[in-house]
Amino acid sequence: MKLLIVIKFTYLDGVEEPFMDQREGWSVDGTEFKVRMDAGVKALHWRGLYKNAGG
Repeated sequence: MKLLIVIKFTYLDGVEEPFMDQREGWSVDGTEFKVRMDAGVKALHWRGLYKNAGG
């Protein structure tokens, strides 16, 4: 069986951990958090990316 890799996932600038930021009292009573991942995704081949209509 041949395996076809169709999607590549990579981290930008080699940073594999999420960036987290927090501050108190922006618009609520308490602490607000902001989290983001710097990542990229690329389709490598179209053959593995299709929708089968069924049988």
